[in-house]
Amino acid sequence: MDNQARINFLKQLIEIDTAGGFEDRLAVVLQSFMQEHDVSCRLLPVMKGRSNFYAELGDGNNDKVLAFCGHQDVVKTEDPAKWQFPPFSAHIENNRMYGRGTADMKGGLAAMAIAMAELKDEGAVLNGKLELLGTVAEESSKINHMQGAQRFAKDGYVDDLTAAIFAEPTNADIAYAHKGSITYRIDSIGKDRLDW
Repeated sequence: MDNQARINFLKQLIEIDTAGGFEDRLAVVLQSFMQEHDVSCRLLPVMKGRSNFYAELGDGNNDKVLAFCGHQDVVKTEDPAKWQFPPFSAHIENNRMYGRGTADMKGGLAAMAIAMAELKDEGAVLNGKLELLGTVAEESSKINHMQGAQRFAKDGYVDDLTAAIFAEPTNADIAYAHKGSITYRIDSIGKDRLDW
């Protein structure tokens, strides 16, 4: 792919509104892109209108499996009138692209998908298998958070991973490990007054 084709692909992803869910809108574009490059892929429904995306490359002739991981949803835009450029316009100015998800994390998803497509186009022989796991519900679920990641784990997609690369922006720093995360909800029942 030339650089303009890469930019156009990222622009296409940014223009898809996945704020608060609706990841199928993006997943079908990822699927079409991978199919154009003859990369094996599929959609894995998690909830109505929200499918994980999975792609793989390599014959898995040994036990090495590297996963590219990223989420398809983005943070809600709140008041679009406060944006310098419309949040889903993928506006380019001074060699910068502006739009919701450009950094977190459609830019990362685009980079990983392009890398896989270009490896396939070049006929690269991999020493193992490369997978792309595109999850739902990372930014858009306050309760039962990260249903897409949970589903990949429940269905065994991460059982054989040797390593994983997550395209989270992390302040543009490379982080070699993560302590994990926990999401919880507490309900409590109180009394109007206490008797001492």
